[in-house]
Amino acid sequence: MQYMKIISCFYLLVTLTLTGCDGSSSEDVLPLAVSQAMPPNTAPVAGISLGSEAFVASTEVFFTGGESSDAEDDSLTYLWSLEKPDFSLAKLNNTTDEVISFRPDAIGKYTLTLTVTDTKNKSTSITKSFIPSLPEPKPLPIFAAAPPPVGVIIDELDAVRFLKQSTFGPTVESVGDLLAKGGEAWFNEQLNLPFTSWTHLRRTSWIEEVDPLDSDQNGRMWIEELFSETAQNSADQLRHRMAYILSQLFVVSQQTDLSHREIAFTDYWDTLGENALGNFRNLLEDVTLHTTMGHYLNMMGNQKADPENNIRPDENFAREVMQLFTIGLRELNQDGSVKVNSSGEAIETYDQETITQYAAALTGWYYDTTGFETNPENEFSCSIACFPMDISTKPMVAFDYIHQKTEKRLLRGHYIPPGQRAEEDVQIVIDSLFNHPNLAPFFSMHLIRQMVTSNPSSAYISRVSAVFNNNGEGIRGDLGATVKAVLFDPEARSPEMAEIPLYGKVKEPALAITHLNRLFNIGINQEIPVTVSADQLWGTHRWMRVAGAPSQQVLDSESVFNFFRPNFAPNGEISDLGFVAPELQITTEASIVNDVEMFRWLTTKELWSHAINNGRDPDQFTLTYDFTHLDEIWEVEGYPAVLDFLNLYMTGNRMDSDYKSHLLSFSENPEYTQVFDGEDPAWSEDFTDRMERHQFLIDLIYVIATTPEFKVQR
Repeated sequence: MQYMKIISCFYLLVTLTLTGCDGSSSEDVLPLAVSQAMPPNTAPVAGISLGSEAFVASTEVFFTGGESSDAEDDSLTYLWSLEKPDFSLAKLNNTTDEVISFRPDAIGKYTLTLTVTDTKNKSTSITKSFIPSLPEPKPLPIFAAAPPPVGVIIDELDAVRFLKQSTFGPTVESVGDLLAKGGEAWFNEQLNLPFTSWTHLRRTSWIEEVDPLDSDQNGRMWIEELFSETAQNSADQLRHRMAYILSQLFVVSQQTDLSHREIAFTDYWDTLGENALGNFRNLLEDVTLHTTMGHYLNMMGNQKADPENNIRPDENFAREVMQLFTIGLRELNQDGSVKVNSSGEAIETYDQETITQYAAALTGWYYDTTGFETNPENEFSCSIACFPMDISTKPMVAFDYIHQKTEKRLLRGHYIPPGQRAEEDVQIVIDSLFNHPNLAPFFSMHLIRQMVTSNPSSAYISRVSAVFNNNGEGIRGDLGATVKAVLFDPEARSPEMAEIPLYGKVKEPALAITHLNRLFNIGINQEIPVTVSADQLWGTHRWMRVAGAPSQQVLDSESVFNFFRPNFAPNGEISDLGFVAPELQITTEASIVNDVEMFRWLTTKELWSHAINNGRDPDQFTLTYDFTHLDEIWEVEGYPAVLDFLNLYMTGNRMDSDYKSHLLSFSENPEYTQVFDGEDPAWSEDFTDRMERHQFLIDLIYVIATTPEFKVQR
């Protein structure tokens, strides 16, 4: 029986079993087996075991040959080798130690071979294969359901404030519509209104007849006109206001060599508008693959690394998609406050190596040249002028042979194994940013500052972030719900908030213009002949509702950093208090004069007709106010009621008693007697009392438009 037990132990030893026949450890059994059963000159036994907890790609793993044994002595030498799958760059840290390690990268079979040799130069080899699993990204926290508040509008003043925040400005009609429907119904209607596409509007308008959009001879950019038309007249005001807000986050600019490819910008605006109330992830993907963004931030034609030819992936879009579009430079708490380390220093969201990894992941994209004859040698360096105009409206497509196939280690454990296609890589890139905790507070602050106030409380940011994280139905990134949370938050709707010093925001120039344009239905005098033509593209037409070049024009910032920085604070009280006033970066003496002077020379149809009868050139460009509603108020209720209307609709009832008293005193000023006497002037047979009133109203509106009460939205 003892002999049989020894033979059985020998069998188990050969098969790499570590347990003795009697249940003891191998160290207990091995001397007995060697002394009583192992014949001389027996080869050693090789054994491989995984020394790490798991075999996961991108994580260093350890293997040990410690299970190897020799019947005659314990002196063994080790020799390891590794076979790896395609695209893997994994390497053993050494090949001769008992314990070795390497970092698997590709998802495929790795085969380790271990050869053990004893002092008599007898060897045995063993081979084992392993397939790594993909690493799990660091999960987001579990965010509690946070449905947006129910939409409630309190009164007429609240309606005016709300429409300043959510549209391009209040009108008598839009305020009445909002009050009649209520905030909830109005918001839901805006969510479901069809989008007024710039491209469609452009193609079906009079502009197309004189300057075809798809023509290589497209003579000028009509972006300002398209913006002016939709800002003033489109029913889907909320969606276009959101497109405008998003255009100042996902910035592209006409100030590039795309400046004569108008269709690139109309289609880009449409992409923003179509996604404006959808899901942020879809928006981010569509922006990332849009040819206009690809061209502007150099993702277009971005090629894999080629050190011999000094080619490295362009880092421009990779950097800005993190810094400016999604997560910012510093880690944030959900209330927008900055996270700090144990030393009290801000924690950076990424470093240069992160940018390098993202840049490599975003290689391989170019215009969709399907059907075009192109030369592969210069295909990706060809100017946009090589292709028809409409290629700008097609998303970029992947060209796999210029895509970098190496592994990429992204933020928060998101991992791209080597060998993947560009289409697969870009999805992981987008997921890594969409599922970053910074995104909710970063984007929420952008929305709040653009719509409501430059200095929101941490509680306000936290509430909006909560809706972005979970809209109440388990959905992350619901833009419609997030916008609703911004607009109907107590901090946006409470009348008491408007009384707090430094609450609100400075109107940026474009919004100050659209506010007045919409309120007074400003337009070109319909009696002026349209003179725009193929030979005179700058002639008179129906959509130019500005008398000069505004200081701020949509899609025309000087850089990807937008017209103004979100954290800009002018020197003085605002900066000293730790507050910001972003729009003041472009609100200068020159811009104030430039933009308000456009309204100094506006007229009315009646005043224009009188001027024509007295020698004015009838073809001269003329913008006119529509004072129909003001006339009705004046005639029924008098001048004080007109001033109440202007106070409400222009300043949100921000005129203090001195301000209002001064304006009321005009009715007793001898210089304005003719305005308030109710009689036609004696000095003219065709100049009427109504015309005198209109001249006065033009001056009055000009004065109010120059004051802080109008320029600051509260």
